[in-house]
Amino acid sequence: MEYKEYESKIGNVYIGYNINKENEAYMEFINYDPEYVKIFLLTLKISIDDLKKNNVKKVLQKVTIKEWNEYLKNEKNWNLKELNNNLEYCIIECDIENIFNCIIKGFGIYEDHTDYKTIQ
Repeated sequence: MEYKEYESKIGNVYIGYNINKENEAYMEFINYDPEYVKIFLLTLKISIDDLKKNNVKKVLQKVTIKEWNEYLKNEKNWNLKELNNNLEYCIIECDIENIFNCIIKGFGIYEDHTDYKTIQ
């Protein structure tokens, strides 16, 4: 498995992926300071573009069952790949072409507004 990381010193932004032999990138770690959401989005876009160049086709993420049921289940681009009721998590996947929009919607970021106060 290959590990790729993308970061920005401004805003404490860090995104880490484990990439398997099936060209799937498991989003292992995300960190950012909410007031720097714009820098997070830029770093996310850079990471996705780089993954595409490296032939990654799917992005996977671990979320709680509650997050899946309340926020993500109705987003048609997310697919439930694994459900673990005992540990209360699930693995979801999305085609790399749709992942940017899926992630930002999952964070509550929309084209016309965001719930975060950002640095101007």
